Amino acid sequence: MQELEEKVRIGYAVLLADVNGDGKKDIVVVDTIGALVREPDLEEARHYRGGTKTDNVCTTLYDIDGDGRIDFALGADWNPANTKFRRHAAMAQARPNAG
Repeated sequence: MQELEEKVRIGYAVLLADVNGDGKKDIVVVDTIGALVREPDLEEARHYRGGTKTDNVCTTLYDIDGDGRIDFALGADWNPANTKFRRHAAMAQARPNAG
């Protein structure tokens, strides 16, 4: 097991993806003020900050603009007070196993 020594405020999302195109999985951690990427061959993580409001809570990686490089799509500005939950009929029917 390997522990990341980088300072992260809150690690909301963690995923593995080949961010730099070298064929190796990089560790991507989304925190409240951006994202950090730890490549296997580097001693330190790269920090990506700015460009979004604070409180990034989720991400997906995709070549959004078609330039052949991975882009980060970050979900930001989350606030529990403005989150609404609607119970879907299928969820109401789902019951955990009792046993």
